[in-house]
Amino acid sequence: MGDTGSMLIGLLMAASSIMLTGQVDPGGLSGGTLLPAFLPIVLPLSILAIPLLDLLLAVIRRTRKGRSPFSPDKEHLHHRLLKLGHGQERAVLIMTAFTGLIAFGAVSTAFVPVWITGLGAALGVVALASWVLNPPRTRTRSIN
Repeated sequence: MGDTGSMLIGLLMAASSIMLTGQVDPGGLSGGTLLPAFLPIVLPLSILAIPLLDLLLAVIRRTRKGRSPFSPDKEHLHHRLLKLGHGQERAVLIMTAFTGLIAFGAVSTAFVPVWITGLGAALGVVALASWVLNPPRTRTRSIN
């Protein structure tokens, strides 16, 4: 996907968030039902949490080293997953799974008790961490 495609996706996400938020009647909301009103804003932010965190960490990492924040490096999240031994497809699946966990947690908080969401998120983090920390073992073939 090039610049035009990513800009279109960003525009659609922003426009849908603003349109849906504008349809909520603030007078009909009480303290307990306030979170569903903010889901059109919270959901896109939760989906973008991993890329935004990666961007923020890259800027901090580069400025602490005295480099330009726009200079390239091989310390992004996907590069670190590749260094752990994961392949390209598996690294993308891991990042997508973490994004899904964050988004699911954000949405489920609006509909189920917080302790259930917290328990599910904790179990999801443990499962994903075990997946990340155990890269696939590659077989070595002997050539005879």
